[in-house]
Amino acid sequence: MGDFEKVALSPDVEVVIFDHHPQSQEDMKIDIDFSRQLGSTTTSIVALIRERGIPITPFEATVFAIGIHEDTGSLTYPTTTYLDVETVAFLMAQRANIKIIRKFLNLTLTKQQHKLLEELILKSKIVRIKDVDILMSHVKTSEFVNGFSVLAHKLGDLEEADITFIYAKMRDRIYIVARSKRDDIDVGKIISYFNGGGHPTAASASVKGMTLHDIEKKLIEQISNEIGSPLTAKDIMSTVVKTISEKTTMKEAEERMVLYGHSGLPVIKRGKIIGIISRKDIDKAVRHKLSHAPVKGFMLKRIITASPDTTAKYLQKTMIENAIGRIPILDGSKLVGIVTRKDILRAQHGDEYMPENNLLISSHSFTPETIRKRITQLLPKWLIKVIDNIGELADKQNVKAYLVGGFVRDLLLKYSNLDVDIVVEGDGIAFAKKVVKKFDGRIRSHKKFGTAVVILPNDFHIDFASARSEYYEHPAALPSVEKSSIYQDLHRRDFSVNSMAIALNKKNFGQILDFFGGQRDILEKRIKIMHNLSFIEDPTRIFRAVRFEQRYGFCMDSQTENLARNAIGMKLVDELTTSRVREELVALFSESKSWRVVMRLDNLKALRTIHPQLKSTLYVIKRLKEIQSSFYKLSDEFSPKPLHWIVNMIGLFYDVPLNEVEKWCSKMKMKKKYLINFPQ
Repeated sequence: MGDFEKVALSPDVEVVIFDHHPQSQEDMKIDIDFSRQLGSTTTSIVALIRERGIPITPFEATVFAIGIHEDTGSLTYPTTTYLDVETVAFLMAQRANIKIIRKFLNLTLTKQQHKLLEELILKSKIVRIKDVDILMSHVKTSEFVNGFSVLAHKLGDLEEADITFIYAKMRDRIYIVARSKRDDIDVGKIISYFNGGGHPTAASASVKGMTLHDIEKKLIEQISNEIGSPLTAKDIMSTVVKTISEKTTMKEAEERMVLYGHSGLPVIKRGKIIGIISRKDIDKAVRHKLSHAPVKGFMLKRIITASPDTTAKYLQKTMIENAIGRIPILDGSKLVGIVTRKDILRAQHGDEYMPENNLLISSHSFTPETIRKRITQLLPKWLIKVIDNIGELADKQNVKAYLVGGFVRDLLLKYSNLDVDIVVEGDGIAFAKKVVKKFDGRIRSHKKFGTAVVILPNDFHIDFASARSEYYEHPAALPSVEKSSIYQDLHRRDFSVNSMAIALNKKNFGQILDFFGGQRDILEKRIKIMHNLSFIEDPTRIFRAVRFEQRYGFCMDSQTENLARNAIGMKLVDELTTSRVREELVALFSESKSWRVVMRLDNLKALRTIHPQLKSTLYVIKRLKEIQSSFYKLSDEFSPKPLHWIVNMIGLFYDVPLNEVEKWCSKMKMKKKYLINFPQ
């Protein structure tokens, strides 16, 4: 800091900091810190000015806007936040001069800068490190040239590089400038080796006592340390591959594609892949009235395959060059997975770029650290240890294991929930047996559904299942299930808030898989159905939606509510088996505020699907409220303690004639001991 150091480090001087870079151990002592991790420090300054109600002149607004544009690359750098954008909008409202802003942001290069840029272009080269292309260049000049950092932007833009490092020897120093457009490569961390500063997307350093050759060698070494191993096919592939035989007809292949939502299927003969049939092939066959023909005559026989260790970048290149949408992954001759264009897009850009994945913006996401903290707060220590051990066991067995369902939802809502469900990508029953062996427990398995219940020595139950997809033969039917991926498993569930998973494997423990916006819907208190036919396939979800609304204070979004009303109007609840309706009603009327449940069911016109004589009158609501109040006061006086749902059902059916109640209880297969509780 030069002479300023004496002032800044004086104990008599109050140090106030505005910064947008991450804190480091080398930071000086700070008395008041206004630092925030934003795209621009100017955003923090303007926020404080606005908070204190200080007026801003058009000139000041222009200067502030230039600062934000400069720091954020005119709001295009990855570090840009919505606060930076909102602040620029505010400054424009204060009459910031856009012509002046443009003038200062597009400064003409000096002759010296032009000369250096030309030399940087001539000497630039691509260095590939762990499948990542790094643009590097260097120059040497006897004089100091201002604005060297600007040239890093210029060179990177000209060469369309994601990562750029330039370094120049000027007099007795070497100046290094780094720029990154990738979230996964932190150039600030790389440059810190040279005692430089900056943040993940932009950093610089000045070095003495090293040659340009030494700088390049050390840069490559540090970049290699920072960049993780490249993504490979085994990291991104779907491991449960839907296949067909060569004798399958084109019509049957089409039905399978519609069922699974695929646009192509591998063709297998004696365990080996012999071709691929695509949707286009089927369309052509249908057009020529050849739906009855086997796929053998239409499939693509020139198959491009890859091994599990093939990099994602190479897979992408192969797809582009060969105009194909999927590549089967073979371990030897065994089909172990498949990579599609969607998998490549997810690997490159994250799930938010996928049209079917309505993910949260980062400000709404729960981090792995937050998840670990919630688990520590809400679960007993012994159960935390069990969950950690299951994650370690998953690593040893080379499978991916996830916490799923209501456990995840309630964890995010800070509710204690000991109903632990774990999904495994692979054989859930086989994995459950390994868990039983480790903890000396017992197991009950159901091969048809690929599920198992592990009973620990302390009698605690954990449910295990293979990741699976479901399809329904007709409305209100029980689903047929098939092994699938975690994505398909989450997609088959009822609501977005129940369609999240938490990774248990050590490498990414606590990471949330949220393909359908569940986190956002939790924060915005919204119940959202997964797809338009969801209530038709399973009308019990109508009762579940009402239950979650009342329990958490949520509301169905307009589309979900309309779909629920449509399903009720189609009388699909009548097609459900009585046991399924009974189970949902027991859960529904076990909720604490049953009068709200009744009012909501009546509002949806679902109350009379339970019994045609049920009504949500003022007297019924008043009675249920009184029951609620009395239950908690008096229930401990009874032995055994009365069931909450039975008491609420009595209040609901109180005005229905007893003979009708008896018929209904018989229809619902209620136990006789529950019926005697109804008033005569």
